[in-house]
Amino acid sequence: MKKYYSSLDTLRAIAILSVIFYHTIPHIFPGGFLGVNLFFVLSGYLMTATIIMELFSTKDFDFKRFYQKRLRRIYPPLLLLLGTLSVFVLLTNSVDPAEFFKDSLASLLGVNNQWQLVNQVSYFDQFKSLYLLKHLWSLSIELQFYIFYPLFLVNIFFMQDKKKIVKIQRILILVTLFSILVMSFLFFYTDINFTYYSTLSRLSAFTIGGMFFIKSGTRKDKQNIAYPFKVGLCLLALFTFTLTLTDHSVLTYNGGMFTFSMISGFLIFFIVESKKINTLLNIPLLTFIGKRSYDMYLFYLPTILIFEHYSGWDGKNPYLVTLLLTCLIMAIGHLSYHLTQKISRKDILFSTIIISSLIFLLFFLSKMGGFTTKPNKLPKTNDSSYLSSSSSKEESHNSSSTEETTEENMETQPKELLFVGDSVLLGTKDYLNDLFKEDKIEIDAEVGRQLYEVKQIIDSHPTSENLVYVLSTGNNGLVSKEEIESIIESIDDHSVYLITTAVPRSWKTATNNVLKETVKDHNNVHLIDWEEKVLSNPDNNWFDGDDIHLNQEGAKVYGELIQSSLNKK
Repeated sequence: MKKYYSSLDTLRAIAILSVIFYHTIPHIFPGGFLGVNLFFVLSGYLMTATIIMELFSTKDFDFKRFYQKRLRRIYPPLLLLLGTLSVFVLLTNSVDPAEFFKDSLASLLGVNNQWQLVNQVSYFDQFKSLYLLKHLWSLSIELQFYIFYPLFLVNIFFMQDKKKIVKIQRILILVTLFSILVMSFLFFYTDINFTYYSTLSRLSAFTIGGMFFIKSGTRKDKQNIAYPFKVGLCLLALFTFTLTLTDHSVLTYNGGMFTFSMISGFLIFFIVESKKINTLLNIPLLTFIGKRSYDMYLFYLPTILIFEHYSGWDGKNPYLVTLLLTCLIMAIGHLSYHLTQKISRKDILFSTIIISSLIFLLFFLSKMGGFTTKPNKLPKTNDSSYLSSSSSKEESHNSSSTEETTEENMETQPKELLFVGDSVLLGTKDYLNDLFKEDKIEIDAEVGRQLYEVKQIIDSHPTSENLVYVLSTGNNGLVSKEEIESIIESIDDHSVYLITTAVPRSWKTATNNVLKETVKDHNNVHLIDWEEKVLSNPDNNWFDGDDIHLNQEGAKVYGELIQSSLNKK
């Protein structure tokens, strides 16, 4: 593999765009995170090609040159990222500088994934809205692979006297199977973040890439006229995976990622084997993006997070915002790519100034707003139940007639309640216990809780005839129709109350639409519209500084809204 295949840049472009879309339009591309797997397979293929070809041509391997070449490509853009974000952090006080320094050091040392595990940083906890280096877990795994994989392959090469390629391929197959088993084991017996961040569970994507290089090197067949058709099928399959798999489903970690990586390997194999396909996939815009995909990857998450955090974007105009953010990430990636090719202090300083300026421009544009739903007062008829509920609670301290109403409500409330949710619900726990003190109530709330965990709790919880479920979902990420339907199915005919989310995040609108559709489809499912409550009270003072978690007043209103909704039944 001596020539440069520009069509592989097209695959890199597909990978980085998938990752970006996973964060900006997750309701369309819930499996966009698999773009990282495509990057890993490409790295495994190309690195194996570099090592094996040098070993066979020179009977030796220049480790120093290999590592220098990789480090020169990896570290200048990384230093530019860290320098730019350091300026942002110091000037805005948006992130603890000490914590950012530790995260930066872990990233520079190539242990970001282990660092996040040790510090119990959940990749899926979206409330850490300005954890700016969370995405560098994958770069750390790449660095670890770059360090150890050459040592591994070279040792195997010189240990074997005959059939070196065949034996290397067999060992790669064994390592792949081992990695797949590790991923499955970790998924069922440890925290999902350990599965997601683990180097061992991710190793299979790299070794699959290596296996396909060896396959291409041992084949002597003429170009297959069916390759274009096969490439089309592979691209369609990868696209389908990004549309259907989710980042916490059982299938994803038990065959899903492996299958995606295998299809990626076949795709690379067909491209390299066919000049016609290489020409067809040489698409100028995509190759432009692909060449800058590494730089774009470094800056994509900080760009999105800064925009979301300061604009309060709640998913309004998702396609327009996605287009604008993608263009901005491309521009920053291009600057980084262009300005770090010639490594000098002057270049790095100049790059930092320019990209810092773009980041601050994004910061100020986000502060101007226009990307979030404005809290407009709704007609009184739409919110009369909420207003009357709130006012009756406030007057109950001074009116005996209201006390009678409260006693009457007590009789109509369910006797057994199971609340399941995340930190938003957790903040209202004391108020809920007080409001429902006459009933049998259980509150299972945890910071960073995901929807799949909600289902696990419900499935393992003992049921009874009168048990009512109240679910606070969608605050930490997108809720899909399939996931919520799976929960409703496991609950059977019990009454279920779904609480809409008011978080100013990109998935809010899509998630609430799913919850409302679910209520329409089931007679036993009811809606507690927290979003409407917030929008109908634009001058409220219910939230902490993050506009997500509730202060004491907000927790009280949240609890009373739940109580009034349950009493309507």
